[in-house]
Amino acid sequence: MAKDWDRRTFMYTAALSILGGKQVADVCEGAYKDHLRNKIYHELPNHVHPIIARGIQENGKEKEKKGYGIRVGPYFLTCEHIVGLDKEVMSDFEGRFMSIDVPLRTKKVTVYGTELTEGLTDKKTDMAIYDLPKNLLKQIPKFPCRINTNLNLGKKVFHIGSPGGEGIIVRPAIIIDEDGFSPKLNPFFPTMESFGTNLSLIRGDSGTPVVDEEGKLVGISSMNIQELGYVIKMGEYLKYMEEEPPFSIKVLQTFMRGF
Repeated sequence: MAKDWDRRTFMYTAALSILGGKQVADVCEGAYKDHLRNKIYHELPNHVHPIIARGIQENGKEKEKKGYGIRVGPYFLTCEHIVGLDKEVMSDFEGRFMSIDVPLRTKKVTVYGTELTEGLTDKKTDMAIYDLPKNLLKQIPKFPCRINTNLNLGKKVFHIGSPGGEGIIVRPAIIIDEDGFSPKLNPFFPTMESFGTNLSLIRGDSGTPVVDEEGKLVGISSMNIQELGYVIKMGEYLKYMEEEPPFSIKVLQTFMRGF
């Protein structure tokens, strides 16, 4: 739908600019901006879905984590730290964080009560990609946006998150770090390819989408580092989807047809 709107808007604006002059073209441009604003603030929040990971550790302790994700093509995209239950994060007396491996007896990741098959989870990049079963492919619509991998400092974006888990809201932000952060600042995900915005993320924002002013998907919110909100770049998710099964080239071609 967005693709068709783009074409129509361009054609109408070009024709009216010639026939009616700049004033009519400005009206069309304003209508298109209103369309994008409505899409970002009212349509896209409906395409963010809850995900729950439950498990039992070897010591008998039950563990549960909740977060969010989106459907892109036939996949469900979220963050590894949402679905990963085999680590405990602790801090020492000086406030430095450390992680401890904790073996699991059982683990189950569900969306709307349906278990997801294991896809790809990467602790170094904080990415998690799951194949969606057939019933969820029917139940969950695709995130209705194209993907944009071109990011620049100063670019305006919109975090579609759930701060505190109190409901999905949209918050504008500006990209102020386009190359991610140093592993010294983030020892848990040392190779995560990300960009930072001037919006501080809090619990409930992880796994939620970030779009640009044109309503294109640019990344998935991950974590807060030194009061900056860091977002995993969509280009990184696409790289992993190009690998061999379960993310084969054949599947990737099907995936890309959604944009």
